[in-house]
Amino acid sequence: MQELIITGRVHAELLAHSRRQAPAEAVAFLSGTRPDIATDFAPLPNMVAGHGFLVHPRDQFDALMSIRRQGQMLIGTFHSHPEGAPALSDTDMQYLERWKCLHVVASIWQKVERADEIAAFAINGNRWLAVTVRVNY
Repeated sequence: MQELIITGRVHAELLAHSRRQAPAEAVAFLSGTRPDIATDFAPLPNMVAGHGFLVHPRDQFDALMSIRRQGQMLIGTFHSHPEGAPALSDTDMQYLERWKCLHVVASIWQKVERADEIAAFAINGNRWLAVTVRVNY
């Protein structure tokens, strides 16, 4: 996959969710009916209060079942990096490599005057590849 399209509504809601959770990292699943277009998202409770994220397996299961009930598929995972780059950390890569989907990271800036950014990544074998993100308003 070369490109991930995120609807304008989902983009705005992801950034709002990220701001509400800051300074903790926000976590969510992205879903839709096509593997390249995120039309919905399911916020997930982060069990880590500060830097990092961990979601209880039951919360992951419940969200995945809800996605299926809506006739959608899991497109990717999402988490934010408050005051940090939209890139995967070594810990992120270690945890996320088992998920066979896209991984989206948002940088949320509240302490400095910078634009928020979203980046996406896919794993191919043992290589992480950047995926182009386009917001469709």
